[in-house]
Amino acid sequence: MLQAGAKDVPEERERFINHIAAECSRLTRVARSLLVLARAQSGEEPPRLEILSLSRLLCELADLIEVDVTVRCDEDVTVFADADLLVQALVNLVANAERHGSGGELVVEAREIPGKIVEIDVIDTQTAGPHLQGFQRRFRTAAGRDGGGFGLGLSIAQQSLEVMGANLLLDGSSARVEIPRGLPQ
Repeated sequence: MLQAGAKDVPEERERFINHIAAECSRLTRVARSLLVLARAQSGEEPPRLEILSLSRLLCELADLIEVDVTVRCDEDVTVFADADLLVQALVNLVANAERHGSGGELVVEAREIPGKIVEIDVIDTQTAGPHLQGFQRRFRTAAGRDGGGFGLGLSIAQQSLEVMGANLLLDGSSARVEIPRGLPQ
């Protein structure tokens, strides 16, 4: 397209350059995610599990991503997880909700179920309420995808969480991460 004359129109040239830069950044993130995941799955670099302040991690996530998101989390909620793997999974879930959601407000909401699990919900408020019911594991790639992604985000998120002993549950454009209390088995 640049060779067909757009290179001579400054606005078009700038638009193409910005698009190429954005795609390069996205490819870099995907490659990095796959490397982190491969190392964790192979046992070459086992998950670095530590006690994390979930409110701090979610605020850092909100600053990291390029999407407007509302974070709701009590200050004292902690999880025993690998920060890199958890952030990687949540970034993919938020990006997926933004790309495939209905355009409502995106909310990341975390709460502790005392003695059992910590739940982290990624919600598009236009299609789901704050209390998500009837979650099922549902991963499928539609033929003729037009979402602009590679179709890897949910798989990367799921596998990143499983390596840490956590679960990913999906329902429409909402996702729930369940992180068990205590050490993974």
